[in-house]
Amino acid sequence: MITTADLPNDMDMLKAMIVTQSEQNPHLETLIEAEGEANRLVTPTQIAKPRNTNRGSLPKHFPRIEEVIAPDSTACTCGSERHVIDEDVSEHLDIVPAQFRAIVTSRPKYACRSCEIGIVQAPAHVILGGYANRGDHRACSG
Repeated sequence: MITTADLPNDMDMLKAMIVTQSEQNPHLETLIEAEGEANRLVTPTQIAKPRNTNRGSLPKHFPRIEEVIAPDSTACTCGSERHVIDEDVSEHLDIVPAQFRAIVTSRPKYACRSCEIGIVQAPAHVILGGYANRGDHRACSG
């Protein structure tokens, strides 16, 4: 390491040392510039990247256990049987020690073809600490 006592007092000699040093380290200036660009304190104009979140589906490689939750009765008050017209499907993560799997829950909606008055569907499971799914629980009145 060079100390100030080791440096010459002649200005031309000091300039020559600087030129020699910059020739020996050509990448030094670009390295300092790159560090300045990467430093957030130096360049506050960088825009933060939004978080990538996966909303709506779990990875496809997880094994899935499908369960169908049907209403207690699909019979209409007019005496006809209701038929499936739609369903709400949700997935949530279930962790088994050393294993991940997705639980797929389907809640079919039933409607009467005879009177076409109402739709019936099983109530949604409420997960503690989670958001409750709101299902359509209108009863068919004949």
